[in-house]
Amino acid sequence: MKNVEIVTIGTEVIIGQTLDTNSAWIGEKLSMIGLNIQRKTCIIDDEKLIIETLQKAYKENDIIITTGGLGLTKDDITKKTIAKWLNKNLVYHEPSVQNIHAFYKKRNKEVNELVLSMALIVEGAEGLLNPIGAAPGMMIALPNQKYLFCLPGVPTEMKAIFENHIFDKLKNLSERYTEHYHLHLTGIAESEATKLLKNFENSLPDYISIAYLPSYKLLKMRLDLNIDKNDHKSKEVFQLKCEEMTKLLENYIISFEQESLEEVVLRLSKEKNQTISIAESCTGGNLAGSLVKLSGASKVLIGGVVAYSNQIKSEQLNVSREILEEFGAVSEPCALQMAKGVKKLMKTDIGIATTGIAGPDGGSPQKPVGTVCIALIANDLEFVKTYHLGDSSREIFIERVIAIAWENLRRYLLKIQL
Repeated sequence: MKNVEIVTIGTEVIIGQTLDTNSAWIGEKLSMIGLNIQRKTCIIDDEKLIIETLQKAYKENDIIITTGGLGLTKDDITKKTIAKWLNKNLVYHEPSVQNIHAFYKKRNKEVNELVLSMALIVEGAEGLLNPIGAAPGMMIALPNQKYLFCLPGVPTEMKAIFENHIFDKLKNLSERYTEHYHLHLTGIAESEATKLLKNFENSLPDYISIAYLPSYKLLKMRLDLNIDKNDHKSKEVFQLKCEEMTKLLENYIISFEQESLEEVVLRLSKEKNQTISIAESCTGGNLAGSLVKLSGASKVLIGGVVAYSNQIKSEQLNVSREILEEFGAVSEPCALQMAKGVKKLMKTDIGIATTGIAGPDGGSPQKPVGTVCIALIANDLEFVKTYHLGDSSREIFIERVIAIAWENLRRYLLKIQL
């Protein structure tokens, strides 16, 4: 199996000014094609340290992938440092020169010598044209049939170059065949799934592994196959194991793809031609926002009201003063009237409401922090329930409320009992 080291170069990453999402994304892509990630290294923009890191990585791995330091600022020293390490010159990559002129012309900006320096690559390297930016990537063949790939640090540019130029090259270098089977689950905790799958896990051959990836919204599960490319018998075993795991978890599955809960709800709402409106108190617009992030949300989500105060609950959503005085804002009667009010106001098929206590203040013995009431109103259903989510951060509380609200809607759309 080919060994890989990912080297993130950038002082801004070391000091926490920029989050390194690149190595995680690259790592996931490499695992899909059977390459073994030996190590991830993060270093500052320092010539001596870069050379020492690359030399060590070269000795211990077959493939090195770097991100960062290909731009035009003074601290972008990756290219010239690699050139020094390999005793090579920097030369212009003509397609990137043309790309930079076109890139800057669209933005009515001047191209000068400093800007053109981004088109420089190490002599003998294969330049990898940047389809959405200026600085190209590089592929360098090293002695002993080893390879160095250099990518920009900007995540969107890094991903574009990787997918356009590098993924297929690395796939051809891999000696392994990998396959991944994904399941997204709700209504079951990681501990419960582990118990349910105990005998199944014990039956797995060593070339099939299982992964549990819990979050506040759902439980992601993945079955991984890693074999020699010509091992067809093991591929058949893998398919049988995928079917077996699906059968064991069938009551909890929301998706067989890497599809989020919001994506599932949006898809089902479109299929069933259902429109949605949302009244939010404790989630403060985040429930609607989680759907708006998806393309096509406008075909389903008509609108919403952030009714954080009792005044807005009464004036905009027709929540009665009697209910607010007798039961309070965090109550099932209030949540029901909020959902009814927004459904009527927006003239939608479905109304959803959330009202709760996110904390850390505002709780009481009767209604502790983490209490939330979630309602769903449709032409053929009135549903409301109180959930006790415990004392957590506001961010986690909101994420959990969003997950419950969308899961309730998913179950309604599929006619599964709430």
